[in-house]
This record gives sequence, structure tokens and C-alpha cells, in this order.
Amino acid sequence: MAESEEEFKEQKEDPHKYDIRSKKDRKGAFEKAEISIGLDEYDDIFSDFDPRAYLVRALSHDFLDEAKRAVLGRDEEKLELRFIVPENKRDQKLEWVIRKRLHNHFIKHSQMLRQELSKSKKKSLLLAFGGMIVMFLASLVAIMDSGNVFQKFIFVLLEPTGWFMVWFGLDKLFYLSEHKKSEYAFYEKMSKCEIFFTGH
Repeated sequence: MAESEEEFKEQKEDPHKYDIRSKKDRKGAFEKAEISIGLDEYDDIFSDFDPRAYLVRALSHDFLDEAKRAVLGRDEEKLELRFIVPENKRDQKLEWVIRKRLHNHFIKHSQMLRQELSKSKKKSLLLAFGGMIVMFLASLVAIMDSGNVFQKFIFVLLEPTGWFMVWFGLDKLFYLSEHKKSEYAFYEKMSKCEIFFTGH
């Protein structure tokens, strides 16, 4: 924990050391929409099945689901996540570790989903473009009016294949990736949000 101790001291001296926002964003913090989540203890944020330290521990699905419901219902791009913890259970050092863990998690998943969406978009476009080429070939076969059985078989094979490739590619591009887009929107917002702990 030597590294963490040193980082904690640095964080106390510079509160924005692990704040990934730009200075411009920090100046506009008053514009953020606040989302408050009540906790009985810090463990509520993490998975019950992961015994590791907070800095690497998996997040709770219940916490993530609750955060998604709150965040995806907001139109604001700038958010402030505030955890309300019983005053007698607060620990500033643990809060710093948890804040860093949350930022790391949200940034990592935001980047992963961005890459997945980019790859999915490219594959969908390639599939649709390939389908158009197949349909073009089917059209060439159709205009060769030779009455050849093999030629007709090729046409019957190519035409529905082309239509399917175009349809599937465009369907995947506009509809099948909607879930990933929603996930990406959540993690992108959370990767830029400011996280606070307060007592009650």
C-alpha cells in the first residue's frame, strides 16, 4: 500500500490529481446535475462475491443498475455523483481509494465500448457493401438471357444472399448496437462525472 499512501497524500495536496476533467470542465462544475445514492456502508458499491481490496474489487451489479437508471434519464452531459454515507462510518482514505477505483472502471469501460462500437460499425458497413456487390453480380447474371440452368441457379443463389447481407448489415448498424450505444452513453457520462462522499 506504499504507493497508495503516497498517492493519498498527493491527492490531499491536489484534490484534482485524479479528476479526469479539464480545468474548463471543473470551472463549470456548478452546471452539473447531481445524482445522490444512499449507502449503509462502502461495501454496497462492490460485489459481495469479490473479497479483494477496494482498489481492484468488482463493482456491484445493483449499484451499476441503479446508477444507469439515474444517469440515462438525464439529458445533462455533466454529472455529479454523490454518495451519502453514515457519518460514523466515513473514512477519507477509503473514499479516495473508492473514488479512484470508480473513475478507473468507468474510463476503462467507456474506452472498451467505444472501440467495440467502432468495430461493429465497420463490420456492418462492410457487410452491407458486400451485399450490394452480390446484388450487382446477380443483376449481371439476370441480363444474360441465355436460358442456361446453371446461370439461373447462380441468380437464384445470389439475389437473396445479397438482400440478406444488406438487410442484416443495416439492421446491425442501426438497431442491434442500440444496447451498446446505451451502455457507452452511461460509461462515457460516468467517466467524466465528479464523485463526492458526504455524511448524514
